[in-house]
Amino acid sequence: MVSGPLRIIGLASHRSNIEMSIESPHLDEIYRALSIEASDLRTRRVSVTLSREADSILLRIQASDVTSLRAACNSFLRWLLAIRSTLDLVR
Repeated sequence: MVSGPLRIIGLASHRSNIEMSIESPHLDEIYRALSIEASDLRTRRVSVTLSREADSILLRIQASDVTSLRAACNSFLRWLLAIRSTLDLVR
């Protein structure tokens, strides 16, 4: 599902851009599931935006501190793994 490693594009001043290259017919579903999590954040310490490219999802995280940035990165990567595991079970 994820083709190759995740590529961290930028990490400076409490910002991170993570491009996830995903080879899956379920890319739209993965994007929608992550979008729900991004829009449902209930904190002023982190801002997350998602965009979809042809075969990848770009996750942009901006945080007020390094701890919040790390927590947000970990959360979204875990959600991606949970979505992947669920799709593998459904197949």
